[in-house]
Amino acid sequence: MAELIEYPSRDAWLTGRREGIGSSDVPAILGLLPYKSAHDVWAEKVGLIEPSTEEQEQLKWGRLLEPAIAAGYEEETGRILFRPRSGYYVLYAPERPWLRVTPDYELAPVTEREGPGLLEIKNVSAWLGAAWDDEPPPAVQVQLQTQLLVLAYGWGSIAGLVGGNRLRWADQEAKPDFHALVLPRLEEFWHSVVTEQPPSAVSQSAERMAELLAKLHPKDDGTTIALPDEAITWDADLVEVKATIKSAEKIERELENRFKAAIGDATAGALPSGVRYSWKAQHRDEYTVAAADFRVLRRHEAKKNGR
Repeated sequence: MAELIEYPSRDAWLTGRREGIGSSDVPAILGLLPYKSAHDVWAEKVGLIEPSTEEQEQLKWGRLLEPAIAAGYEEETGRILFRPRSGYYVLYAPERPWLRVTPDYELAPVTEREGPGLLEIKNVSAWLGAAWDDEPPPAVQVQLQTQLLVLAYGWGSIAGLVGGNRLRWADQEAKPDFHALVLPRLEEFWHSVVTEQPPSAVSQSAERMAELLAKLHPKDDGTTIALPDEAITWDADLVEVKATIKSAEKIERELENRFKAAIGDATAGALPSGVRYSWKAQHRDEYTVAAADFRVLRRHEAKKNGR
């Protein structure tokens, strides 16, 4: 059962955001926002900086447009919405009082879902509309997943009003694997706030991001979507990097072979500088790898002449 903290005013609620991690902080902590980093969130929490004017404007207009977007969602889906509570408040799970959420709306149970759900509402700039064509952006999905985690709801929905005149919405199930992956990172971040030590940069590593995306999108649905124009640059860069790696790996193998040939039947070889290269026999026991489902990113050349 979630616990409640109530605030006497909006200003008090905004000030209270420093006392915990909110669902809107999580995408930045995980490195999903181009304009805000985990270090920015940390600096806000410890009182070194204030939220940017632009961010405050976004919060203001999101709050003013929220009822209209909610009404549009109700009309389009036929679902029933209601406010979890009135006034200014946050909810948290007793075992994690530092992870706090304020859901926009709660959804009444529907036939195809089990139990009530949560609705996350976004006012989306027309310039960012393409990111909503297929599904809500990862950062928004993470925000909803955080709320589902804290309140132990099984599903939720995201509604985005794009450019003031296009409603995009999508349902999401709660993803326990994703929650299990993210929680330790949020705990690590909150510890950095409590101790006033900047968060480790390793939390933004490509390896962690790849793991996060694999948990957020574990399966594909068989469709093909249009990628943004800037993906042309991503493709060129990735092809160049892979070619460079392949060339470097070839050179690496050739150089290793020179050392192996020079060492021959010996165990090691020593350079005049004192550096030693060993080439020892190794044994690996037979084992069976557990079955697993995972997704693989591959590049496919464009078809020519219809083939």
